[in-house]
Amino acid sequence: MGSLIDGALNKLDKEILISMLNLLETPRDVAHAACVCRSWRKYVVEGELWKKMCMKAFPEFGTKLKCFIDGGIVEDLAHREEEGSSQYHLELLSSTYCLLLQRLLSPPLQRTCIAEPLHASSTDNLPRESIAQTLYPEPEYSEEAHSYWSSKGEASTGMPETLTYRLVSDLCVVHDVKIQPFLASFQPGNPIYSSQMIRFRFGYSRLSKPRWSGLFQCIKERPRKATTDDYVWTYVSPTFPMAQENTLQTFRLPKPTLCIGGILQVELIGRVQTQATDGLYYICVSHVFVTGRPVLNFNLELIDPKGQVVLRRLDEKVMPDHSNRICRPLASAIEDNDGRSIIEHLKSMRVELRNGSVVDMLLLYLIDAKLLDDVEEE
Repeated sequence: MGSLIDGALNKLDKEILISMLNLLETPRDVAHAACVCRSWRKYVVEGELWKKMCMKAFPEFGTKLKCFIDGGIVEDLAHREEEGSSQYHLELLSSTYCLLLQRLLSPPLQRTCIAEPLHASSTDNLPRESIAQTLYPEPEYSEEAHSYWSSKGEASTGMPETLTYRLVSDLCVVHDVKIQPFLASFQPGNPIYSSQMIRFRFGYSRLSKPRWSGLFQCIKERPRKATTDDYVWTYVSPTFPMAQENTLQTFRLPKPTLCIGGILQVELIGRVQTQATDGLYYICVSHVFVTGRPVLNFNLELIDPKGQVVLRRLDEKVMPDHSNRICRPLASAIEDNDGRSIIEHLKSMRVELRNGSVVDMLLLYLIDAKLLDDVEEE
């Protein structure tokens, strides 16, 4: 049967066959086509169908997507004139984008994808009502305490507010964002300070990443206030209505969306509630939760306003040389359930990797998983 298929296909031009395969609509169709016979698999590889499927499923990539591996841009390597080298790199290109698509379509995590808060457009009382308070689903210190962010008061209902966060990776697929407005139980009438509408922006910062973690440092240590010119937005969601209710409200995106650059901005539009003491309109948020997952095995190498996106594929061949030296002692400490040793290794990782937010999230995960029960809180 395979020989009959091969014979029929050999009567058609390669360009026609690849054009036919380009009509396939889903990753499952491409996978089935690649399994039909060797010729079909060859055309799937030469037609770069897995890359096209990535760009079709996630148009946030734009039209200038490339991937960097150890040795250079895989697209440039695949289109060299040398026959043997070209075929090898075409296979590498195909496997790279097949892996990328698999990571992009993986199910979301149960934990939030927010790594740290960056800044709010305004804050009424720092640090007690800072954006950092929105990371806690419950009051952090006692049942009588309240964890929430509050804007400054405004006489008009039309003044919007924004909350900006960094996600756990420069590449995150976001499914939905959950927001809970704040109910002020300590004020007469138990008012709820929600907004009228809400929308979300994904993008990247024009500036170098600040080495700051909202989990472990005071928000007053932040540098100058960020402006809208500091960010480039690659995606803007539709506008969703927000209910004036004390519930964790889910705002599901039209489809899972790739955040390129790791920056999320929550825009709160319209005010509905005044404070009795001054008659001004406020917006208050008690919790923000992002449902999604980071894209494993890939980092964002380059992005520019012209639409070029370059990813770096990470595997054992291109991982930094110091990764095993740093991570193996930590893995051994976790296996031995040596809490104090884990803390020491995490502190050294913060210094050596220069990525405090990732290490901080790992520390919180270990605490939540009760792997650090024997360590007293410092």
